[in-house]
Amino acid sequence: MSWNYRIVKHVNKEQSKPFFALEEVYYNDDGTPGSVLEGANISIIYDEGDESHKAIFLGMMKDLAMMQAALLEPILVFDDDKTEFVSTPAPDGDHDH
Repeated sequence: MSWNYRIVKHVNKEQSKPFFALEEVYYNDDGTPGSVLEGANISIIYDEGDESHKAIFLGMMKDLAMMQAALLEPILVFDDDKTEFVSTPAPDGDHDH
């Protein structure tokens, strides 16, 4: 399953205004957005474990670059009431992890 970070506009009947969030979006096999990791705060967490500080730093830089790339992609619209995307342009530059 592929995923990337995207800007997601959340809409629902209870809120008068939508809100926007930078979130992990997971794609269906056909490349359309299928789900979003809702309610997650964006965190970059690495355990020191066997990795050097340099490797951890480089991994964080990669994650930040993926987040920055989301700013260049079209905004996805997610209906919180239906729990599905209602506006889903074709993804560009998705990332497998």
